[in-house]
Amino acid sequence: MVRTHFLTYGQGGDIHVFDPKTDQTEHIRCADQCFCLAVHEYHIFIETNRNELEVCFYAHGDSLPSLAHFTQPVSALCLSSSLLFIGTKDSKVVMMNLNDDSNKLKYFDGHQAPILSLNGEYAHIDISEYISKSTSIPLDKEESEVEKMTTISGDDEESESISNHDEEVKEEIIPKWFKYALSMINETKPS
Repeated sequence: MVRTHFLTYGQGGDIHVFDPKTDQTEHIRCADQCFCLAVHEYHIFIETNRNELEVCFYAHGDSLPSLAHFTQPVSALCLSSSLLFIGTKDSKVVMMNLNDDSNKLKYFDGHQAPILSLNGEYAHIDISEYISKSTSIPLDKEESEVEKMTTISGDDEESESISNHDEEVKEEIIPKWFKYALSMINETKPS
């Protein structure tokens, strides 16, 4: 959904923008077939059958230069804040910061099968840090308190406290569902 509009796309290369208030439909024509679609402000990110990530300007349908080219088709797109996450059929997850004009891609490895879906809420969480170490976050703390300090416990003798000012931790907000999931993981880990 873009503001008050709904977007649909198909393999024919057409994007339809529906305005439910006026019942008007705008058509945007892409150069190739559309496989995935994501919307950020007035930009539409489209994965095409040429394995390219194309961008159209929403208001007029004007095409902008392709942002990226992949070796395999993109199977999933997801926007979280100003980060675009891209999943490919060759098991790669790629992140692009839309506020950074350099269009640099950050790759995440570890999947063994094609990426079928991506979903995200908050973007500045280094999940690998939480997976590799057990993490404890009190559920009764306010969001601002959690931002100030996160306790990470490693091996039996290692324990460290990290503030947001440390270089490796660049978190904005830790969502409640993430805190709950981490507490469930900690409860089920063997001692």
